[in-house]
Amino acid sequence: MVRLQAQSNRKSISILRSCPAGAINTWDRVPFLTTVRNGTPSYVPAVTNIHHNFLVSDGDADGGAIDNDDGSSWYLEHHNFAVYGGAKMGNIDGHAKVTHSNIYAFPNVYGKNCFWNWPGWFPLPGFEETFYNNACIMDAGQSYITLPGPGNHGASTHGVSKGCDFKVPSSIKVHTHGNKVYGPNGDVLVSGCANAEAVAAASAAEPQAEGEPQAEGQGCRLFEDTDCSSGNDLGAVPGPPSASAEECMAECAKNCACAAGVWGKSGSVHRCYLKALPSAVGPIGGFKGNVAFNCTPTCEPHRPHPRKPPAASGLKVADWLKLGTDPGTTIQELPSTAEIIEMGMAALAETGSLGR
Repeated sequence: MVRLQAQSNRKSISILRSCPAGAINTWDRVPFLTTVRNGTPSYVPAVTNIHHNFLVSDGDADGGAIDNDDGSSWYLEHHNFAVYGGAKMGNIDGHAKVTHSNIYAFPNVYGKNCFWNWPGWFPLPGFEETFYNNACIMDAGQSYITLPGPGNHGASTHGVSKGCDFKVPSSIKVHTHGNKVYGPNGDVLVSGCANAEAVAAASAAEPQAEGEPQAEGQGCRLFEDTDCSSGNDLGAVPGPPSASAEECMAECAKNCACAAGVWGKSGSVHRCYLKALPSAVGPIGGFKGNVAFNCTPTCEPHRPHPRKPPAASGLKVADWLKLGTDPGTTIQELPSTAEIIEMGMAALAETGSLGR
């Protein structure tokens, strides 16, 4: 079996959306016993080296730039400038491909994906797909990586899980690191694994984002024996009398429109009265026993409180990076067209080590 080296080509493919081909199409369905790898008989082939090519896969080519189709194994793909095509990895029985130092501009592999792994499985340990030091330049809401979906999670081949779970980072059987992910405001996803929504919600709950309730008493200023100015009432907190000013501030914290309030006497008990912006506490005397407070509101007045995190079709790249499975990868702002061309030409011109 002869293994190929494809380099220094300028290749474009124009296809219909229904056609699954990429600019370069590879297949390895039949093993051959050869000596091409190291001079001894082996079913393991020599590495196919595909590098320094300019590839255009217009028509939203499903196969990406280099379409590593069924069984494609032992490929080294690097320093290519790919426009509209991404990296198709881990296809049926395919394995041991290394993809590095490529520029993927607005890539597509079965949708808007930069690195797409076959949705049914991962290769066996030691034969995983590797994707590093690449640039993925994408529009908002597109996927940097798409992995085997939760429908196959738990199924296995030779004890190896076919699916993956974002809550179990060790279930993600690809090697990725040192990539640059370009997208507007970091709005790029990693999709496919189970529990994306749960992990996204947990991540959103870590820091307190704008529009969420304040921590109890956070940002509040207390005024003894005073009352708030009139207007912009949110009303009295229903239920039994309020036990303390702190309890009243906690009620304010539950309403993101609340900017101020009064723990005020009502006959022989105290009740909690809440107010929205632009309410302010004034030095109004004659309210012995009242405690008024100003707080920093966390949303516009009367806007319904706490938005839930949106249902996630995938993880934001920032949340993906927190899993620790993609070290050294960074999020970048979208470059200009001129910058993209400059990046691509630099990749084509780069020489040096072609190592795995």
